[in-house]
Amino acid sequence: MASLIKYGVFFVLFTNGVLGRFLPEEIFQNTSNRSSNGERQEDCNCEWRFYQHYEAKGCQIVQTDSCGCPTNYLCSSVKQSVSQSEVCMYQSVAYKVGEKIKLADNCQVCRCVDGITPQVVCRQRECPQLDPVEGENCHLVYEENKCCPSRYECIEDVPENASEASAFTCIYNNITYPFGAKIYPPDDPCLVCECKEDWNGLNNSSCYQQECVFEKKKHLLEAGCIPIYHERRCCPIEYYCPEDLHYNNMELRELEGENSTENGGRCIFGGNSYEIGTELSLNDSCVKCICQVPPDFTCVHQSCSLPPSAENCVEIRSADQCCPTYDCLLADVTVTETSATEEDDSEPSTTEEGVCPTPLCADDSCQIEIPPGHECPTCVCGELQTEENPETEEYFIQFQSHDTEDVENHLAPNELRQKRSENMQTDEIQTQQSQQQWNILQEDEDEMETGETIERERELSEESNEGFDEIKAFGSKGPNTPPVVTVELEDTDFDNVIWTSIVPGCPTPLCADSSCRIGVPQGHRCPTCICKKARQP
Repeated sequence: MASLIKYGVFFVLFTNGVLGRFLPEEIFQNTSNRSSNGERQEDCNCEWRFYQHYEAKGCQIVQTDSCGCPTNYLCSSVKQSVSQSEVCMYQSVAYKVGEKIKLADNCQVCRCVDGITPQVVCRQRECPQLDPVEGENCHLVYEENKCCPSRYECIEDVPENASEASAFTCIYNNITYPFGAKIYPPDDPCLVCECKEDWNGLNNSSCYQQECVFEKKKHLLEAGCIPIYHERRCCPIEYYCPEDLHYNNMELRELEGENSTENGGRCIFGGNSYEIGTELSLNDSCVKCICQVPPDFTCVHQSCSLPPSAENCVEIRSADQCCPTYDCLLADVTVTETSATEEDDSEPSTTEEGVCPTPLCADDSCQIEIPPGHECPTCVCGELQTEENPETEEYFIQFQSHDTEDVENHLAPNELRQKRSENMQTDEIQTQQSQQQWNILQEDEDEMETGETIERERELSEESNEGFDEIKAFGSKGPNTPPVVTVELEDTDFDNVIWTSIVPGCPTPLCADSSCRIGVPQGHRCPTCICKKARQP
């Protein structure tokens, strides 16, 4: 009996933890977001998008919480078979060299191309920009199975009858969409829905999950880099890599495997292990990297709201804050707004006639402010309290501390505005210097995007890419490109090469020989062209 119970518990853990990753997200959450007494946890919210890269690394869930959310992954060192090393693997499907990878996104085209080892190469199709139209509730309309929108369509008059409206539109979140429009639910950045005739909400068959295709960045994941996600986006926006990329990948996998089961797991980065809850210092106020679901740190970039629509606003940035604040001058009155994640619904105060008049203070010790309970600015003076001026002493201390130097110098409005602009420029220079202290492969990503832009001009389609050599195209050498040192290695030395063309502070080489591949050989810091050493007859 005891053995039956033991095997039963093992089966439940195995099904919930390991097999759950192969189920669709909504099914897995519906079956696992329940407590031990069978009641569903209403506050459960598994951020699965932050753990997508684990699947590309071949990791498996080993522990979950009461909601069924993963708390620990096991990334064991599993060697590929000879057959797998000759194909590209994507979502457990093998693709031969030259085959097009099947994706739900029509705007992203991926293929398996040949190299030292087969790799996934993707291109993003660019769409021509359509002229904006005048009107309310206008949306881009897409033709079926097309990447680019064909036109704008505005829905100004919506029928009051819901059944009549649904005959030619889709309604979601109190917004009406025309047929052919795309719907992006704010609660799930990875979900994309298409307004079609069979629309019945987010459970519609026309909805699909965005695919990040981590396999195209697999060399970074294997080198120990961690993806940086964004609060309002599905796929990573950057990758953060350790300073030293030269360590054995097999040893890294073994270290991850050891720490995945001991003490609930530890995070691994740069060859070091960290306890759960540890924050990785990136010297960037917008990115938080915390050890939450080992063995990788969970890095998320904070989002900021749009700047205020008011005129004469100056952006103020601080090195220790991600989102800027805005200093807006309205009728010579300073209003400071903070650009945070949550938007402020309050609007500038106005009278029934329009904008508040600008007061003229008789006493130079007074300052123009908008006291609590007032709608328009008035003269706030540090004198004795009166019934018309009921503020406390702490109120004057608080407001007199703002712009003290400007008040003492009695600057005119235009002089005050000019001085503040100079201060803002100084702050921006200091902020730029502080932000340059860390680099998360941004410059290298820009170089890659520049190269990809050239490739995008040649539309990657089924007809035009027959016999196309992707590696040769990447290695095309421009007339002004300096010669690249080529390294010839034996087959046995390829295991010690980091196959990446992206290293912070290093240029990306261009190989003249299409049979060569870009990588960082042992003893080198920057990537170079690596070719197979010719065998002696």
